[in-house]
Amino acid sequence: MILVIFLVAVFGSVIPAAIYVSILWWLDRYEKEPWWLMALTFFWGAVPAIILAIITQLIITVPMVLIGLGEVDSIAEMKPGDPVPAFLIGLYAVVAPLTEETLKAFPLLFIFFVFRREFDGLMDGLLYGALVGFGFAMTENFFYIFGTGASAGLQAEIGVFLLRTIAFGMMHALWSSMFGVGLGIARYARSKSLAFIAPCAGLALAMLMHGTHNLSAVMASTGGTAAVVWLSIMFTSYGVGCLVWIVLVVVAGRHESKMIREELQEEVETGLITGEHAIACSRYRSRVAIRWHAFREHGVGQWHKLGRLYCLAADLAFKKRQLQLQPSETRNIEEINRLRNELQELRTTLEV
Repeated sequence: MILVIFLVAVFGSVIPAAIYVSILWWLDRYEKEPWWLMALTFFWGAVPAIILAIITQLIITVPMVLIGLGEVDSIAEMKPGDPVPAFLIGLYAVVAPLTEETLKAFPLLFIFFVFRREFDGLMDGLLYGALVGFGFAMTENFFYIFGTGASAGLQAEIGVFLLRTIAFGMMHALWSSMFGVGLGIARYARSKSLAFIAPCAGLALAMLMHGTHNLSAVMASTGGTAAVVWLSIMFTSYGVGCLVWIVLVVVAGRHESKMIREELQEEVETGLITGEHAIACSRYRSRVAIRWHAFREHGVGQWHKLGRLYCLAADLAFKKRQLQLQPSETRNIEEINRLRNELQELRTTLEV
């Protein structure tokens, strides 16, 4: 039976994470991020961030328990109607959000400063923030699902699986995305104060949302009429957060589409690419339709070359906008020339 419980925990944590990450990959329609950088971000959330969070939280809480401040060390030990110890509130609503959101912020800061040219703004902040969150959630969900199954049986395990991966499947991704949004705003901020305040505000918001969720879960565990109130707070805050996240993705996507059209207009005028291809670069459905037509009429080779052309053209548009907004990033001049040369060579091999 323990093998079944283990397998349910493995598949119940890995498969949803894979689905969520696939959706993120699809949402990043115009300029795909390097797969290895995405994988590194996800891995940080799934392994180092979890390990460091456990170590940090133990360093903080063990001394508190030893001096008698920790009366109850888990929610499971509480009985319905028991008052919630201040120690538990502090652990779940303060310590966990502070440590976990800080650790999940590390890879975003790394990308922002070390691979700055790969960080193009709001969409990338949402993408990388969600990636590290899904990695963290995958590992955390495994332990929660397996622990519940081992202690309470398969039925309870399935309940935890549905709750953590379906009902609240976006929670860690949502929280860490807030810091990503802050970095996205800071990327092209003209004011140094805004470039500093935006990420700090994003991280603070991530901690606040995380803390509100955990506090609601702890307070609701005592049962009674108050539990209904706390559950309402938990579901409402999560639902509103997800809605805001979706709106931000839509806004970021439309902004990128508009930017690509504007930046490629010069390339159309010089004859580097056609107007049809420039429009397709900024419109997902047009791009899919044109590539599908090329596949039917000319085969997989032309389909692949068109995909390459759209990637190069979108990358060119982003690099031109980066240079416009950040003239000090002079390496983009060389990159722009390289992309134009590659596009020129590729154009000579296209049949569509």
